Amino acid sequence: MTRTSNFLLVVAAGLAAMLQSVPAHAVSYVTRIADGNNVGVTLTNYGVLGNNFVNRSASLEYPLGTGYEHLVHGGLWIGAHATDGSGGFVGVVTGMLDATQGEATSILTEFTPSGDVITRRSYDPGSDYDPAAISNLDMSALFNDATPKTALFNPEPHRPMGLAVRQVSHQWTLSGREHFAIERFIIQNTGGFPLTDVHVGLYLELASGPKNAYSTWPPTSLGSIYGSWFGKALLAWDSSQRILREHRCSGPPVPAACQFEITPAWIGVQLLTPPQAGQGVTVAAWNYAPGNTARDQDVERYALMSAGTTADFSNFQPGSSDPNEVLALGPFAQIAPGDSIEVDFALVGGTEVADLQQHAATAQAVHDAGYVNPLLGVGDSRTTGPVRLAPAANPMSRTSCNVIVELASGASSRLELFDATGRRRVTRDLGAPGAGRHIVHLDEVSGLAPGLYFLKLTSGMDVARSRVVVLP
Repeated sequence: MTRTSNFLLVVAAGLAAMLQSVPAHAVSYVTRIADGNNVGVTLTNYGVLGNNFVNRSASLEYPLGTGYEHLVHGGLWIGAHATDGSGGFVGVVTGMLDATQGEATSILTEFTPSGDVITRRSYDPGSDYDPAAISNLDMSALFNDATPKTALFNPEPHRPMGLAVRQVSHQWTLSGREHFAIERFIIQNTGGFPLTDVHVGLYLELASGPKNAYSTWPPTSLGSIYGSWFGKALLAWDSSQRILREHRCSGPPVPAACQFEITPAWIGVQLLTPPQAGQGVTVAAWNYAPGNTARDQDVERYALMSAGTTADFSNFQPGSSDPNEVLALGPFAQIAPGDSIEVDFALVGGTEVADLQQHAATAQAVHDAGYVNPLLGVGDSRTTGPVRLAPAANPMSRTSCNVIVELASGASSRLELFDATGRRRVTRDLGAPGAGRHIVHLDEVSGLAPGLYFLKLTSGMDVARSRVVVLP
């Protein structure tokens, strides 16, 4: 089947199931465009990236303003061994699956908005100015998996696992940082049971083309001299930087007949969170097939995202295939009730592979340094929630390393210290000390070399960061 097929039976069955699962309370599914630098991307408050080509606004447009699009749609996947009142199960909350272009993305996701807004803030003076901003444009949204809904093209009713997600996006206009957007997913277990063997990934329909050259939208083969938008994805996986990259290629032979000038830019999706001991990265791919029974059950999607293998993209050549992808990290051994994890990605653009790799290296460095606002002085703190963090003295002595933390709730909390290369040097689980002001003594610092370090406090879904200089 082609992407222009109607899929009438699948759509009819999906719509019927979806209507039966509409929650009694109304929620607002919101989309906003992050346009803070050269990357324009549609963000949502329900775990979806891109707009599914429902209109000509930026879905994932790079460079922004050129009309070069690179993503039909994508979505967050979270899989785990979970427990509810009926017992244990393997669950996946699926932000997106293969679906015909032009469908509203709100009916294609198993996530539900936790709030009716996507917030914008910036460290630039202006209407979005907020002193707590980290970049020229921060955007954030909250969503959850609490509703047992059924999504279109995904016939299995969702079984909630007790997840709440805060998605935070950062974009900078600073030289070297203007070619990527960072998407952070802070995932909290709000249920009453531990989640084990957790995997987190992004589903992607990467497909590039020049939307200004198409008279029809969504694009059809009759709408442009360039023919169908699809079946032209040249994909590659760079394991050293954990980047899945894509370029439009008209067809074989590659690269001689690709006609790269039609859509000059490369796009990459980069996994910024490095795998820890016992974890692996999965890169999966398959040919586009809405309603395919190989991926319509949670256990099938969990097996797909947890395989720990890398797709062989030589099997998906332009002109003879139409691939979709999943990039995932795991397992996280356990998320206890009240605890959270964070998994971060970057959407990276470049005119050549070398440019893309350079921009990805910068994005990785920004992540590894803890997303410190580059305009701040040493010792200043920035947060993504109502928590505060500061060294008691800055610079601090290696023999007197006290850190002040202010917590808004009784959530489980963790304090970490990173060196200037982004390597984690100290981890202190604080337990659940309760709301209020606490002083933590980091005696582990006595064994570290003098220099610049970064503190990170995680409390539930809230995060605070600060820089500190350690004296000899």
